[in-house]
Amino acid sequence: MIFFFSRQIGLSPAGDTIPLLAGSRITGRVGGWTIGALNIQQREKGASPSTNFTALRLRRNILANSDIGVMMVNKDPKGGDYNRGFGADANFRFLRDLTASVSVAKSASPKHRLAGSGDDWYSKSSAGYRSNRWEARGMYQTIGSRFNDEMGFVPRRGVDNSEFYLGARFRPRRMQRWLRETFPHIQFENFSRRNGGGLESRYMDWHWPVTFQNSTFVEIGTNPNIEVIDERFSINSRRRIFVNPGRYEFKEHFILVNTNSSAPFSMNLRAGTGEFYDGYRRNYTIGGTFRLNQHFNVSLSDQINDIELGSGSYVTHLLTGRFNVYFSTRMFVNALVQYNTDTHQWSSNVRLDIIHRPLSDIYLVYNERRDYRSGDLIARAIIAKMTYLFAF
Repeated sequence: MIFFFSRQIGLSPAGDTIPLLAGSRITGRVGGWTIGALNIQQREKGASPSTNFTALRLRRNILANSDIGVMMVNKDPKGGDYNRGFGADANFRFLRDLTASVSVAKSASPKHRLAGSGDDWYSKSSAGYRSNRWEARGMYQTIGSRFNDEMGFVPRRGVDNSEFYLGARFRPRRMQRWLRETFPHIQFENFSRRNGGGLESRYMDWHWPVTFQNSTFVEIGTNPNIEVIDERFSINSRRRIFVNPGRYEFKEHFILVNTNSSAPFSMNLRAGTGEFYDGYRRNYTIGGTFRLNQHFNVSLSDQINDIELGSGSYVTHLLTGRFNVYFSTRMFVNALVQYNTDTHQWSSNVRLDIIHRPLSDIYLVYNERRDYRSGDLIARAIIAKMTYLFAF
């Protein structure tokens, strides 16, 4: 759960871009407090009314290396119903290796904004330990059925979520000529419905990564999953492929290889295979990056999913190209181009960034989506943004 997620601003529930009228952001320190404040006015578009978004964060350092804080978010659509959230957190760090944190939040909005019953509270507690050899952490959080944070990211409601992670780093001296580190680790995450509703999903991973002295990275592992599905859902609406209700247990086995990313040419490869709901999935990624010099690099990749389910099968490719041009340390261009063979859509994003003074930027962004079959334009946007750091 993310209490404040900035991508909720300027996008409709369907993911369409909504223009912004104006906005401001202030960060800094006053006395012993760190302050962050944001206010943005979103324009009206289609069924989305003109909406004001506000976020306020206060944080204060305590003890030797700990902090406490509070946060408030407010979404206020014109002629509509408000949505607000209030939260507090505390983070403690002890003896350099130990950490502990606790947070709590509450949402407030009219009852008809979210159907069903239950509470509108969220809570989380966690603890961790990390040394040169061992890394361990645990977490437990609860999300009420009516916790409605529309300026945040809440993937599930009405669940109790627990997580455990344990790993150990080894750097054997006898192998230090070619082996830098190996880090076997396990992770367990469980979601259960609140008030004794039973298991909803469970995820585990058993991974063994190895980093070589030339920076080549290799990882093998297996990912067992359990999913309990109450209602049929579509996994590919265009092809009418769906998953029926039921309890599914499946696992993926994979291998991942990334060669030295600082070399003039590097590659990233991944292959995974295993059961997938009531069928099977094979997925592959192949990509390469070429660095001409410190001013230009380009990377290309193809992500392939070959899925077979009881309701149908399909193969899709996600082709991605990234281009980076650095004219100087203060001006550069980043470009991303993608093509999805399943939806037959091209999408592109080009961003020019000019650092006109330290920690202050001018951005010019161009976004476009097109249908490959017809060539028709689906969406296009040109966005300009300027930041200016005032020190006082």
